[in-house]
Amino acid sequence: MDSFPGTILPGVGVSRNGGTPSRVAGIVYIGASISLDEHQVPKYLAPAFPPLAERASSTDPIEAEAAIRTFVSLCSASPLESATFEAIVASNLLTRPDVRAALGDRSVRSDDVLTAFDAPVLVIQGERDPIVLPATAAAIASVSPTAEVVEYEEVGHLPMVEAPDRLCADIRAFVARCPARSS
Repeated sequence: MDSFPGTILPGVGVSRNGGTPSRVAGIVYIGASISLDEHQVPKYLAPAFPPLAERASSTDPIEAEAAIRTFVSLCSASPLESATFEAIVASNLLTRPDVRAALGDRSVRSDDVLTAFDAPVLVIQGERDPIVLPATAAAIASVSPTAEVVEYEEVGHLPMVEAPDRLCADIRAFVARCPARSS
C-alpha cells in the first residue's frame, strides 16, 4: 500500500496531512463497528464472538489457539486455503493474551464523533460476514452523513483475503476522492 497518496492509519482512516481528527481526509471501515459493548450482540456482532474472544485471551496457549482457530474458521464465506488459514492463525497468536483480552473487554462508542465528521467515509462490508454482521454497515451509514457502503457478495470478515484486488481498488479510488485537509 506504499503507492497510496497518503498514510493508511490501520483500520481507521486515511490521513493526507497528519493524523489529527481535523486533518483526517477520510475513514475506511472494513468489517468494523463503531460501537463495542454488550448491547451489540446479536444485532451487530455474532453471538459466538464474545465467548471466542474470552477463550482466545486465555493464558493457556492450547485453549487460546483452539479459540483462534475456531474464530478464523468462521471468518471467511468459504474455506480458506490451508497455508492462508495457518498464516492468519499464526498472526493472531503473535498478539499477547493480555492484549487480546483488552481488545475484547473495551467499550467503544464513536457515533457522536462520526456524526460530526464531515470528510468521506467508506464502509466495506462482506455480505456473509459472520463476525461483524452486515447490519453494522447500515448502522454506520445511519450516523455518518458522508458514508458510502460497499457490500461484497460472497465475502465474509476477510475481504483482504477473499477479495484483495477489489478491496485495493476500492481503497485506491476512495483515497483519490479524499481531499487534502489542513487544520
